[in-house]
Amino acid sequence: MTKMYTARVRDDKIRELATSFRESSNHVGLCTTREQSVRAMQDSISAYQPLQERIGLVLRKLDDEEDIDR
Repeated sequence: MTKMYTARVRDDKIRELATSFRESSNHVGLCTTREQSVRAMQDSISAYQPLQERIGLVLRKLDDEEDIDR
């Protein structure tokens, strides 16, 4: 699902962050030990936060632009 949205977004930083999140999340399922799984999950969580922050920033900017156009 993330890949589909990544292809539709214009913001290069969002695409980069979404790719990082997707790759780290996919890695969780490939781990062979509990330690690897925990580390991969931590990496995934670490990748998620900046992605959400960037999406919020871009959406707020779009909202601001809509307010100016009214």
